[in-house]
Amino acid sequence: VVVLSQALVLFIFSSSSLSAFLMSMGLPAIPLVPVSSTQVVVGSVIGIGLVKGAREIKLKALGEIAAGWVVTPLAAGFLTYIALFFVQNVFKLPVFSGKVQGTPIRPDTITAVAENATEIDLILPAILAMAALAIIILIFLVFRQQKLRLKTENELLHQQNNYYQAQKTLSGMEVTAVHLENSLLSQKLETKRREYINIALNISSQREFLQSVAAKIDEIRLVGDQQQLLEQLNDLSLMVKQKMNFSDETEELYAQIELIHKDFRQKLANAFPDLTEQEKRLAVLLRLNFSSKEIASLMGISPKSAEIARYRLRKKLNLGKGESLTFFIQNL
Repeated sequence: VVVLSQALVLFIFSSSSLSAFLMSMGLPAIPLVPVSSTQVVVGSVIGIGLVKGAREIKLKALGEIAAGWVVTPLAAGFLTYIALFFVQNVFKLPVFSGKVQGTPIRPDTITAVAENATEIDLILPAILAMAALAIIILIFLVFRQQKLRLKTENELLHQQNNYYQAQKTLSGMEVTAVHLENSLLSQKLETKRREYINIALNISSQREFLQSVAAKIDEIRLVGDQQQLLEQLNDLSLMVKQKMNFSDETEELYAQIELIHKDFRQKLANAFPDLTEQEKRLAVLLRLNFSSKEIASLMGISPKSAEIARYRLRKKLNLGKGESLTFFIQNL
Protein backbone atom coordinates (compact mmCIF):
# COMPACT_ATOMS: atom_id res chain seq x y z
CA VAL A 1 0.00 0.00 0.00
CA VAL A 2 2.87 2.39 0.83
CA VAL A 3 4.63 1.71 -2.46
CA LEU A 4 1.40 2.08 -4.44
CA SER A 5 0.52 5.39 -2.79
CA GLN A 6 4.11 6.64 -3.33
CA ALA A 7 3.95 5.77 -7.03
CA LEU A 8 0.56 7.46 -7.51
CA VAL A 9 1.59 10.69 -5.76
CA LEU A 10 4.86 10.95 -7.64
CA PHE A 11 3.06 10.27 -10.93
CA ILE A 12 0.28 12.82 -10.34
CA PHE A 13 2.58 15.68 -9.34
CA SER A 14 5.24 15.03 -12.01
CA SER A 15 3.23 13.96 -15.09
CA SER A 16 3.03 16.79 -17.64
CA SER A 17 0.86 14.55 -19.84
CA LEU A 18 -1.76 14.20 -17.12
CA SER A 19 -1.66 17.94 -16.45
CA ALA A 20 -2.06 18.71 -20.19
CA PHE A 21 -4.93 16.20 -20.46
CA LEU A 22 -6.82 17.89 -17.62
CA MET A 23 -6.24 21.30 -19.20
CA SER A 24 -7.55 20.02 -22.55
CA MET A 25 -10.77 18.99 -20.80
CA GLY A 26 -11.18 22.43 -19.27
CA LEU A 27 -10.19 21.29 -15.78
CA PRO A 28 -7.61 22.97 -13.54
CA ALA A 29 -4.12 21.79 -14.23
CA ILE A 30 -2.23 19.82 -11.60
CA PRO A 31 0.75 21.81 -10.29
CA LEU A 32 3.93 20.05 -11.33
CA VAL A 33 6.00 20.37 -8.16
CA PRO A 34 8.87 18.31 -6.79
CA VAL A 35 7.58 15.79 -4.24
CA SER A 36 9.76 14.13 -1.64
CA SER A 37 9.39 10.36 -1.65
CA THR A 38 10.20 10.26 2.08
CA GLN A 39 7.26 12.54 2.81
CA VAL A 40 5.00 10.27 0.81
CA VAL A 41 6.24 7.19 2.70
CA VAL A 42 5.76 8.83 6.10
CA GLY A 43 2.29 10.06 5.15
CA SER A 44 1.34 6.60 3.90
CA VAL A 45 2.46 4.93 7.13
CA ILE A 46 0.48 7.47 9.20
CA GLY A 47 -2.59 6.86 7.04
CA ILE A 48 -2.32 3.11 7.53
CA GLY A 49 -2.03 3.63 11.28
CA LEU A 50 -5.19 5.76 11.34
CA VAL A 51 -7.17 3.29 9.23
CA LYS A 52 -6.15 0.30 11.38
CA GLY A 53 -6.97 2.20 14.56
CA ALA A 54 -3.43 2.30 15.91
CA ARG A 55 -3.53 3.32 19.56
CA GLU A 56 0.13 4.24 19.93
CA ILE A 57 0.65 7.07 17.42
CA LYS A 58 3.59 9.05 18.77
CA LEU A 59 2.69 12.74 18.62
CA LYS A 60 6.26 13.75 19.36
CA ALA A 61 7.55 11.84 16.33
CA LEU A 62 4.85 13.39 14.12
CA GLY A 63 5.77 16.86 15.38
CA GLU A 64 9.45 16.27 14.62
CA ILE A 65 8.62 15.08 11.07
CA ALA A 66 6.34 18.10 10.40
CA ALA A 67 8.95 20.46 11.85
CA GLY A 68 11.60 18.87 9.63
CA TRP A 69 9.51 19.42 6.52
CA VAL A 70 9.12 23.10 7.37
CA VAL A 71 12.60 23.76 8.74
CA THR A 72 14.50 21.98 5.97
CA PRO A 73 13.66 24.41 3.08
CA LEU A 74 13.99 27.41 5.39
CA ALA A 75 17.38 26.22 6.61
CA ALA A 76 18.47 25.48 3.04
CA GLY A 77 17.47 28.97 1.89
CA PHE A 78 19.18 30.64 4.82
CA LEU A 79 22.39 28.67 4.37
CA THR A 80 22.36 29.41 0.64
CA TYR A 81 21.98 33.11 1.32
CA ILE A 82 24.89 33.04 3.83
CA ALA A 83 27.06 31.09 1.40
CA LEU A 84 26.40 33.44 -1.51
CA PHE A 85 26.94 36.45 0.73
CA PHE A 86 30.26 35.00 1.89
CA VAL A 87 31.39 34.19 -1.69
CA GLN A 88 30.43 37.64 -2.98
CA ASN A 89 31.98 39.72 -0.18
CA VAL A 90 35.00 37.63 0.78
CA PHE A 91 36.14 36.15 -2.51
CA LYS A 92 34.74 39.02 -4.61
CA LEU A 93 33.10 36.59 -7.02
CA PRO A 94 29.94 37.59 -8.91
CA VAL A 95 26.86 35.67 -7.80
CA PHE A 96 24.39 37.45 -10.14
CA SER A 97 25.16 38.05 -13.80
CA GLY A 98 22.09 40.14 -14.65
CA LYS A 99 21.01 37.59 -17.25
CA VAL A 100 18.07 35.24 -17.38
CA GLN A 101 18.89 31.99 -19.20
CA GLY A 102 21.77 33.73 -21.01
CA THR A 103 19.72 36.73 -22.18
CA PRO A 104 20.43 40.23 -20.80
CA ILE A 105 17.57 41.88 -19.01
CA ARG A 106 16.11 44.66 -21.14
CA PRO A 107 13.95 47.55 -20.01
CA ASP A 108 11.02 46.35 -22.10
CA THR A 109 11.20 42.99 -20.39
CA ILE A 110 11.03 44.69 -17.02
CA THR A 111 8.04 46.69 -18.18
CA ALA A 112 6.28 43.58 -19.44
CA VAL A 113 6.90 41.82 -16.15
CA ALA A 114 5.58 44.84 -14.28
CA GLU A 115 2.44 44.85 -16.38
CA ASN A 116 1.83 41.18 -15.67
CA ALA A 117 2.64 41.53 -11.99
CA THR A 118 -1.00 42.16 -11.18
CA GLU A 119 -1.88 38.54 -12.02
CA ILE A 120 -2.33 36.37 -8.88
CA ASP A 121 -1.05 32.79 -8.89
CA LEU A 122 -3.41 30.68 -6.76
CA ILE A 123 -1.53 27.41 -7.10
CA LEU A 124 0.74 27.95 -4.11
CA PRO A 125 -2.05 29.22 -1.79
CA ALA A 126 -4.19 26.25 -2.82
CA ILE A 127 -1.39 23.85 -1.99
CA LEU A 128 -0.82 25.56 1.36
CA ALA A 129 -4.54 25.49 2.12
CA MET A 130 -4.78 21.80 1.29
CA ALA A 131 -1.71 21.09 3.41
CA ALA A 132 -3.18 23.06 6.32
CA LEU A 133 -6.49 21.21 5.95
CA ALA A 134 -4.68 17.87 5.89
CA ILE A 135 -2.71 18.80 9.00
CA ILE A 136 -5.89 19.88 10.81
CA ILE A 137 -7.64 16.62 9.86
CA LEU A 138 -4.60 14.65 10.96
CA ILE A 139 -4.47 16.43 14.32
CA PHE A 140 -8.20 15.86 14.80
CA LEU A 141 -7.86 12.14 14.05
CA VAL A 142 -4.86 11.82 16.35
CA PHE A 143 -6.66 13.49 19.25
CA ARG A 144 -9.77 11.43 18.58
CA GLN A 145 -7.63 8.30 18.64
CA GLN A 146 -6.07 9.40 21.90
CA LYS A 147 -9.50 10.03 23.38
CA LEU A 148 -10.69 6.58 22.33
CA ARG A 149 -7.53 5.05 23.77
CA LEU A 150 -8.08 6.80 27.12
CA LYS A 151 -11.71 5.70 27.14
CA THR A 152 -10.71 2.11 26.45
CA GLU A 153 -8.06 2.21 29.16
CA ASN A 154 -10.58 3.59 31.66
CA GLU A 155 -13.06 0.84 30.80
CA LEU A 156 -10.32 -1.76 31.14
CA LEU A 157 -9.29 -0.29 34.49
CA HIS A 158 -12.92 -0.36 35.65
CA GLN A 159 -13.25 -4.00 34.59
CA GLN A 160 -10.02 -4.89 36.39
CA ASN A 161 -11.29 -3.14 39.51
CA ASN A 162 -14.57 -5.08 39.34
CA TYR A 163 -12.62 -8.30 38.85
CA TYR A 164 -10.44 -7.49 41.85
CA GLN A 165 -13.49 -6.77 44.01
CA ALA A 166 -15.10 -10.03 42.86
CA GLN A 167 -11.93 -11.95 43.67
CA LYS A 168 -11.77 -10.27 47.08
CA THR A 169 -15.40 -11.14 47.81
CA LEU A 170 -14.85 -14.71 46.62
CA SER A 171 -11.79 -15.04 48.84
CA GLY A 172 -13.80 -13.80 51.81
CA MET A 173 -16.54 -16.31 51.07
CA GLU A 174 -13.97 -19.09 50.78
CA VAL A 175 -12.46 -18.13 54.14
CA THR A 176 -15.93 -18.10 55.70
CA ALA A 177 -16.69 -21.50 54.17
CA VAL A 178 -13.43 -22.90 55.55
CA HIS A 179 -14.23 -21.55 59.03
CA LEU A 180 -17.73 -23.01 58.83
CA GLU A 181 -16.39 -26.36 57.68
CA ASN A 182 -13.85 -26.36 60.50
CA SER A 183 -16.64 -25.58 62.97
CA LEU A 184 -18.76 -28.44 61.63
CA LEU A 185 -15.81 -30.81 61.84
CA SER A 186 -15.17 -29.73 65.43
CA GLN A 187 -18.81 -30.41 66.28
CA LYS A 188 -18.66 -33.83 64.63
CA LEU A 189 -15.46 -34.66 66.51
CA GLU A 190 -17.07 -33.59 69.79
CA THR A 191 -20.14 -35.72 69.02
CA LYS A 192 -17.98 -38.73 68.22
CA ARG A 193 -15.99 -38.19 71.39
CA ARG A 194 -19.17 -38.18 73.46
CA GLU A 195 -20.36 -41.32 71.70
CA TYR A 196 -17.11 -43.11 72.50
CA ILE A 197 -17.35 -41.97 76.12
CA ASN A 198 -20.91 -43.31 76.33
CA ILE A 199 -19.82 -46.59 74.80
CA ALA A 200 -16.98 -46.89 77.29
CA LEU A 201 -19.32 -46.09 80.20
CA ASN A 202 -21.86 -48.60 78.89
CA ILE A 203 -19.21 -51.31 78.64
CA SER A 204 -18.11 -50.56 82.18
CA SER A 205 -21.70 -50.69 83.42
CA GLN A 206 -22.35 -54.00 81.64
CA ARG A 207 -19.17 -55.48 83.12
CA GLU A 208 -20.19 -54.42 86.65
CA PHE A 209 -23.66 -55.88 86.15
CA LEU A 210 -22.30 -59.19 84.88
CA GLN A 211 -19.88 -59.33 87.80
CA SER A 212 -22.75 -58.79 90.20
CA VAL A 213 -24.75 -61.53 88.44
CA ALA A 214 -21.78 -63.91 88.68
CA ALA A 215 -21.36 -63.13 92.39
CA LYS A 216 -25.09 -63.68 92.94
CA ILE A 217 -24.91 -67.06 91.21
CA ASP A 218 -22.00 -68.08 93.44
CA GLU A 219 -24.05 -67.17 96.51
CA ILE A 220 -27.04 -69.15 95.23
CA ARG A 221 -24.90 -72.23 94.70
CA LEU A 222 -24.09 -72.25 98.44
CA VAL A 223 -27.74 -72.09 99.56
CA GLY A 224 -29.04 -75.42 100.87
CA ASP A 225 -32.68 -74.55 101.59
CA GLN A 226 -34.93 -75.14 98.60
CA GLN A 227 -37.33 -72.31 99.42
CA GLN A 228 -34.55 -69.80 99.93
CA LEU A 229 -32.93 -71.01 96.70
CA LEU A 230 -36.12 -70.32 94.73
CA GLU A 231 -36.47 -66.86 96.26
CA GLN A 232 -32.92 -65.90 95.35
CA LEU A 233 -33.38 -67.28 91.81
CA ASN A 234 -36.53 -65.19 91.41
CA ASP A 235 -34.65 -62.12 92.63
CA LEU A 236 -31.86 -62.83 90.14
CA SER A 237 -34.36 -63.30 87.30
CA LEU A 238 -36.10 -60.03 88.18
CA MET A 239 -32.77 -58.18 88.27
CA VAL A 240 -31.83 -59.54 84.85
CA LYS A 241 -35.22 -58.63 83.37
CA GLN A 242 -34.93 -55.10 84.74
CA LYS A 243 -31.49 -54.77 83.18
CA MET A 244 -32.90 -56.01 79.87
CA ASN A 245 -35.18 -52.98 79.74
CA PHE A 246 -33.23 -50.70 77.31
CA SER A 247 -35.88 -48.01 77.15
CA ASP A 248 -33.42 -45.15 77.63
CA GLU A 249 -30.99 -46.51 75.05
CA THR A 250 -33.85 -47.18 72.63
CA GLU A 251 -35.19 -43.66 73.00
CA GLU A 252 -31.72 -42.23 72.45
CA LEU A 253 -31.34 -44.41 69.35
CA TYR A 254 -34.66 -43.17 67.98
CA ALA A 255 -33.69 -39.57 68.73
CA GLN A 256 -30.43 -39.93 66.79
CA ILE A 257 -32.17 -41.63 63.86
CA GLU A 258 -34.92 -39.00 63.73
CA LEU A 259 -32.35 -36.21 63.87
CA ILE A 260 -30.48 -37.65 60.90
CA HIS A 261 -33.65 -38.40 58.92
CA LYS A 262 -35.61 -35.30 59.95
CA ASP A 263 -36.37 -34.37 56.33
CA PHE A 264 -37.69 -37.85 55.64
CA ARG A 265 -40.03 -37.72 58.63
CA GLN A 266 -41.29 -34.32 57.51
CA LYS A 267 -42.00 -35.58 53.98
CA LEU A 268 -43.67 -38.68 55.39
CA ALA A 269 -45.87 -36.61 57.69
CA ASN A 270 -46.86 -34.26 54.85
CA ALA A 271 -47.65 -37.07 52.43
CA PHE A 272 -49.42 -39.34 54.96
CA PRO A 273 -50.73 -37.29 57.91
CA ASP A 274 -52.73 -40.24 59.36
CA LEU A 275 -49.63 -42.22 60.41
CA THR A 276 -49.11 -42.78 64.12
CA GLU A 277 -45.80 -42.16 65.90
CA GLN A 278 -45.17 -45.92 66.10
CA GLU A 279 -45.75 -46.28 62.34
CA LYS A 280 -43.38 -43.38 61.63
CA ARG A 281 -40.68 -45.10 63.68
CA LEU A 282 -41.32 -48.32 61.78
CA ALA A 283 -40.93 -46.42 58.48
CA VAL A 284 -37.62 -44.93 59.66
CA LEU A 285 -36.31 -48.40 60.63
CA LEU A 286 -37.40 -49.76 57.24
CA ARG A 287 -35.57 -46.87 55.57
CA LEU A 288 -32.43 -48.05 57.39
CA ASN A 289 -33.07 -51.50 55.86
CA PHE A 290 -33.62 -53.28 59.19
CA SER A 291 -35.10 -56.78 59.07
CA SER A 292 -38.37 -57.73 60.80
CA LYS A 293 -36.46 -59.54 63.52
CA GLU A 294 -34.26 -56.50 64.21
CA ILE A 295 -37.31 -54.22 64.16
CA ALA A 296 -39.10 -56.50 66.65
CA SER A 297 -36.11 -56.40 68.99
CA LEU A 298 -35.80 -52.61 68.86
CA MET A 299 -39.54 -51.99 69.24
CA GLY A 300 -39.95 -54.62 72.00
CA ILE A 301 -42.49 -56.72 70.11
CA SER A 302 -42.55 -60.19 68.62
CA PRO A 303 -41.53 -60.86 65.01
CA LYS A 304 -45.15 -61.75 64.22
CA SER A 305 -46.30 -58.37 65.56
CA ALA A 306 -43.61 -56.71 63.43
CA GLU A 307 -44.99 -58.38 60.32
CA ILE A 308 -48.51 -57.23 61.23
CA ALA A 309 -47.24 -53.67 61.72
CA ARG A 310 -45.59 -53.77 58.29
CA TYR A 311 -48.87 -54.95 56.72
CA ARG A 312 -50.83 -52.13 58.35
CA LEU A 313 -48.23 -49.61 57.19
CA ARG A 314 -48.57 -50.90 53.60
CA LYS A 315 -52.29 -50.30 53.76
CA LYS A 316 -51.91 -46.74 55.01
CA LEU A 317 -49.32 -46.00 52.32
CA ASN A 318 -51.76 -47.30 49.66
CA LEU A 319 -49.26 -49.78 48.23
CA GLY A 320 -50.56 -52.30 45.74
CA LYS A 321 -49.82 -56.00 45.59
CA GLY A 322 -46.27 -56.70 44.50
CA GLU A 323 -44.93 -53.26 45.48
CA SER A 324 -41.99 -53.33 47.87
CA LEU A 325 -42.59 -51.42 51.10
CA THR A 326 -38.86 -50.97 51.76
CA PHE A 327 -38.19 -49.75 48.22
CA PHE A 328 -41.05 -47.25 48.40
CA ILE A 329 -39.88 -45.82 51.75
CA GLN A 330 -36.24 -45.61 50.69
CA ASN A 331 -37.22 -43.67 47.54
CA LEU A 332 -39.72 -41.33 49.19
